[in-house]
Amino acid sequence: MAEGRYSKEELAKIALTGAQPLYAPIADKKRRAGSAMMSELFNNPGDICWDLTFTPDPTVPKWVRDKALAKVGEPAVAALAQELGRAPTKDEVERLVLARMEEIVDERNEFARKACRRMKDKIADQMAEGGWTEEFNDYVEDLCTYGTGFMRGPEPRMRRTLEYVEPKSGGGGRVKVVEDVALSFECVSPWDVYPAPGARDVDDGPLVVRVRYLPEDLRLAATLPAAKGGRKGWLPDAVDAILRAAPQGGSRDWTAEAERAAVDVEGDGKRDTSVATDGESCMIEGWEFFGSVRGSELIGIGMSEETDGKAVDPELYYEIDAIRIGDVIVYCRLVEPEIGRPICKGVFFKQPDSFWGVGPMEKCGDMQRVANACVRNLTVNMAQAAGMQVVITDVSRLDPNCGTDLTPWKLWTFGPPPFGQGGNATPLQTFQPNSNAEQFIKVYGWADAECGNLCGISDYTMGGGS
Repeated sequence: MAEGRYSKEELAKIALTGAQPLYAPIADKKRRAGSAMMSELFNNPGDICWDLTFTPDPTVPKWVRDKALAKVGEPAVAALAQELGRAPTKDEVERLVLARMEEIVDERNEFARKACRRMKDKIADQMAEGGWTEEFNDYVEDLCTYGTGFMRGPEPRMRRTLEYVEPKSGGGGRVKVVEDVALSFECVSPWDVYPAPGARDVDDGPLVVRVRYLPEDLRLAATLPAAKGGRKGWLPDAVDAILRAAPQGGSRDWTAEAERAAVDVEGDGKRDTSVATDGESCMIEGWEFFGSVRGSELIGIGMSEETDGKAVDPELYYEIDAIRIGDVIVYCRLVEPEIGRPICKGVFFKQPDSFWGVGPMEKCGDMQRVANACVRNLTVNMAQAAGMQVVITDVSRLDPNCGTDLTPWKLWTFGPPPFGQGGNATPLQTFQPNSNAEQFIKVYGWADAECGNLCGISDYTMGGGS
């Protein structure tokens, strides 16, 4: 539906009616309106739609508590001692501290508030440098088109940036291109995500994600040291073997071409765009696996130690993140369960007991078909009602030199009536077909408005009233 095309079965049925296969993309209009609305609400340039705040009882370092006690408690104890003319007892000090506890808590909360503000600035900077804005817009497009979207990150990746170099002596500096590591974000296509049967979220059971690399990017990812922000777990020898086999890319590994070919699923507008194109032929593709495996399998690929240095138990299960290209494992690391997988999922409308969501275009599927039928029949009716229709009651009397085509000021010539019929018999009659355009337009408007009710995207997002 996003492309405004009929399926082959629908085209065959429309051809039997003689109507033109016109398409009225009202569902796609709602998709574009929803995408624009969400981008403006959550990703408007210059605005930050999120915030950080501390818990009602924040945990702060010990030196912060000691500083708060010293700032509030010590002057109060000194004033109490001067008032009493002696050193206060332990009970008197405790009562005094409890009486001034609100001031001590305020000092602690002020520290937590400043820490949240600094962390918010740092996260906003990482999102800006990691390409969050562009990737989130792609995520919103997937969400409104397919009903499900995926965001991945933040993950360290190599990038090339411009850096200003100060001169060692007099004179102006210069700008040079440097390679640096930054936390990056990526929108993952729903066609590249394969959840486990029965899964409800990305953390339920095994999860497989198709990945793509340019040869140079794969080499940099595998050789970048962890000290510079690289990811631990790459197997350089395995990566070298892949690059020797496909130095210019073009390594592909997925399910059968027939299964992954571009398809349109009737009613939901989903189209797989993963089929290779000339622009993608330089990519090296593989699968990334998130899930639990036995320790014996890890030992089989050379992983004998956990992250804390303990030996891998062949009988236990470990959560891993592994990448396979062809038949070769090129990346494998243990995942901390507390951190989880670096991919999250969002749905437009949630379906009970389903991993996948429902998008606005699926909600509008029936109304889209109603609108299409209105447009097709409207054009047929307009053509029929555009001029008068001619009925020849006795075609045998029509002069052979007088064709049946309709032209302005045409002279119709007929022969005499057959013997025995009156001379006033009329061999030609005309009538004007009725125009039902107003009814078709009303039904079309109703279907358009009903789309807004079904998907929750109002007309005002398109600049109209209401």
